[in-house]
Amino acid sequence: MVCQIEHRVGANIEEKAIGTDFLIGPDLLLTNQHVVADRKHLSEIVARFGYQADGNGVPLPGREVPFQPDFYFSSDSSSLDYALLRLQDEPLKHIAVRSDAGYLSYLDWILQGKHRGYLVLAERFIKEQDRLNVLQHPDGKPMKCVLTQNHVVIDMTETRVQYVADTMNGSSGSPVFNQNWEVVALHHSGKPYPPDSTKDVPKKAWKGHFRVNEGIPIRAILKDFREKGLDRYLPQP
Repeated sequence: MVCQIEHRVGANIEEKAIGTDFLIGPDLLLTNQHVVADRKHLSEIVARFGYQADGNGVPLPGREVPFQPDFYFSSDSSSLDYALLRLQDEPLKHIAVRSDAGYLSYLDWILQGKHRGYLVLAERFIKEQDRLNVLQHPDGKPMKCVLTQNHVVIDMTETRVQYVADTMNGSSGSPVFNQNWEVVALHHSGKPYPPDSTKDVPKKAWKGHFRVNEGIPIRAILKDFREKGLDRYLPQP
C-alpha cells in the first residue's frame, strides 16, 4: 500500500504534499530521510491512503492517518536516505481489497494474500536493463503507476542504482518494483541525463528532457536494519 505524506490541514506552509511512502508492515512505513528529516516533524504530518483517481479520473480523497510521535529511525540523506516510521492505526483495517465489481486490479493484486496489504522488501540484485515499476504520488497528485518503459541504467554501487523513469517532485520515498512486483529499491532523486543535457536550461524547464532517477537498493537498507537491530520491527514470514 502506497500513500502520500503531507502536512496537516491548517499548516502554515505553501506546499501541502511533501513525498511518498509505503507500508512494509501493518503500521510501518518506509520513506526518505530527506522527506521526513527529523522526529520533531511527525506531529506536523499525516499519511494519506487511497488518494487516487476513480474510473472517471476524479480524485478520491482517501483517508488520513497520523504518525506515532515517538517512533523514528533513519539514515541520513547522504548515505541510505531512509526513514522508518510508525502509524497510530493500521490503515488496511479500513480499506477493502476487492473492487465493487468483484475483480482484482493491478494494485489489488499487490495487496492480496499472505502479505495482508503491506509490501515485502526483497533482497534482489538489480541488473542493467532490468525493467522496473514505480508507484508514486508525483507533484502531490493522485497515485500514479509507471510501468515497463522504465529500465535500469546501471547498478552503480552497493548503495545506489540509477534507472530511467517518469518521476517528479513528490515521488521521493516511492517503492521501486521489479517485474515480479517485489520492492527492490527506494526511490530518492532524479536529474537530467546525460548530465550536461540541461546545462543551459533553467531547472523549471527540465520537463521533456531525458531524466535518470536514483534509488537505494533494498538489500542495502535491510543490511543496515540488521546492523542497527531494526529488523525486529519487520513482520516475520
